[in-house]
Amino acid sequence: MNNSRALSGRVCLFLILLVGGLAHGLCLGADFYMDDGIVMTPKFLEWGGRWTEWTHRLIPGFLSFITLEIFGESAMAQHVWNLLFHLGVSLTVYWAAGVFLRAGNVFQGDAVSIRRAALFAGLIFACHPVCSEAVNYARCTRIQLVTLFSVMAAIGTLRFCQRPNWRAAVGTVIVIGLATYSKDPGIVHAVSNVIIVVAVVAKREFLMRHLRRPLDWAVSILAMLFLFGVVLNGLTMWWV
Repeated sequence: MNNSRALSGRVCLFLILLVGGLAHGLCLGADFYMDDGIVMTPKFLEWGGRWTEWTHRLIPGFLSFITLEIFGESAMAQHVWNLLFHLGVSLTVYWAAGVFLRAGNVFQGDAVSIRRAALFAGLIFACHPVCSEAVNYARCTRIQLVTLFSVMAAIGTLRFCQRPNWRAAVGTVIVIGLATYSKDPGIVHAVSNVIIVVAVVAKREFLMRHLRRPLDWAVSILAMLFLFGVVLNGLTMWWV
């Protein structure tokens, strides 16, 4: 019981935020370098002169635009986004680890052991030196966003495989769309996660067994049609 209290959800979240902040907090003092000038583009249409140049990075472009309007050419303001998104991804990794460990009945489903393992995963991601580029390189906001939404797509897919319903389907499609508009190959990362989860977790004919309600079928089909449109946009981005 004491171990369970010591590893409460709030404690785990606090530890991940603390370790991530200590490991990468100095990024707030970093300056712009290399091709960070891309985030200094004052208007969407000025980058490349074509709307298609911005459709696949619309979300980070909008964040940069707002940041420039409010704080001007501040490197710290741009790096604040990266640090916040890194901490957000670390928490999402912790969440995903717990979800997948429980789904796989790892540690015989022992809640304390699963939480410890999930915490370890979140802490490793939060402080790993390989993440130092993403927090110190201003234009890496797009990478942080793609990672965040791709991990969430994996979680949503697992939820759908466990208990098919329209909410999980729509939620997964939404985060895939957000990944698509975060960076050029964002849709590839998100959809790859979906495919991997389905291939590993899904049971044979689970759709026919679980999708019985007409609402589930209707909304899931609409969600898949929307996903097709998102995929088409992603492919068009490379062709145009």
